[in-house]
Amino acid sequence: MPTNIRQQLRDGIAALYDCKDGPHGTTAILTPFIFPNGDLLELFVEETPDGFVVSDLGETWGWLFRTSGMDDLTPDCHKRIREIENSTDVQFQRGILLYRCNSDVDLASGVHLVAQAAMQMAELRHHA
Repeated sequence: MPTNIRQQLRDGIAALYDCKDGPHGTTAILTPFIFPNGDLLELFVEETPDGFVVSDLGETWGWLFRTSGMDDLTPDCHKRIREIENSTDVQFQRGILLYRCNSDVDLASGVHLVAQAAMQMAELRHHA
């Protein structure tokens, strides 16, 4: 019975995501996560020699600045970004949220963690 449950969960979770070819050889993943203005979060997976990288390609950062009118981050925002990194293990580098996966087994977790970090980053518009 546990095997059936695991298979049903995998099938159900996979049904939440739609994949297509993304820019620069990535795979784009349309997630069910929604920014506060109604835009859907799209993530990207890139295969590397060491595994995979799941990222937002800077979409969250761009969305934040487009919707908040921010022109720079406050010290409070910088602190919050470090908290998001620490709580999700997602890195924020040059405006891009990314998570490195050692194997394809980690991809589902990576997608979820980057999506979680993106939704938390979206809340920074209230701290501008």
